Amino acid sequence: VIMSDENSSAKAEPQSDVNPHESTSDATPVSLFTLKRPKDLRDGIGFGTGNIIKGALGGAALLVGAPLKGAYDGASEGGALGAVKGFGIGLGYGVVGGVSMAVGGALTGVYQIGRGLVNTPGSISASSAGKDWDEISREWITYDLKKEADLFLNMSDDEYLSWLPAHIQGTDVAPTEGSSKQSGSKDESSSSNRPAKAVACMEYYEVLGVASNATPGEIKKAYY
Repeated sequence: VIMSDENSSAKAEPQSDVNPHESTSDATPVSLFTLKRPKDLRDGIGFGTGNIIKGALGGAALLVGAPLKGAYDGASEGGALGAVKGFGIGLGYGVVGGVSMAVGGALTGVYQIGRGLVNTPGSISASSAGKDWDEISREWITYDLKKEADLFLNMSDDEYLSWLPAHIQGTDVAPTEGSSKQSGSKDESSSSNRPAKAVACMEYYEVLGVASNATPGEIKKAYY
């Protein structure tokens, strides 16, 4: 995605309004509670409520399941006496784990709601300025569709597929206009030498004004 700011860096990353000290994604890949940056208060309430519900249900499951598991394991090893002992140990684990789970859900829930409330003024301002919310990076970004089309519609399919994973990870560098146009010219010159391709129906090709042997990149450029 290309920024509209002429003085922006060469990196193909849109301008964002994210606070550099604020996390934009889950703290860990296996995090039970959602810690993604909320766009606004509505987003924060959704994330926060989800965390509170997860914490309550998870805590209840631990409170019930841990004593039963302890009793079962104890009975397997020590009969009735072992079952009683295992139940008591499991109950202790269940209480500690259940309370911790419920408290964690409540705290992260309130935290997410607070973040959503704080982010709401910036969300209103960014939306009024015509910016778009990126669900992947959780940032407000500015698109320059003309520059994006000039660069990426002239990229070959191989170049685009090589660039896309790095863009998603935020480590990409935008191709220069010269390199994109050069690759596009190369692609066009090679396509004119390809033999005609037999297809069942030419209707869609004729609508787009491309030959039956057009590459996916040529079809994409014709479509846009």
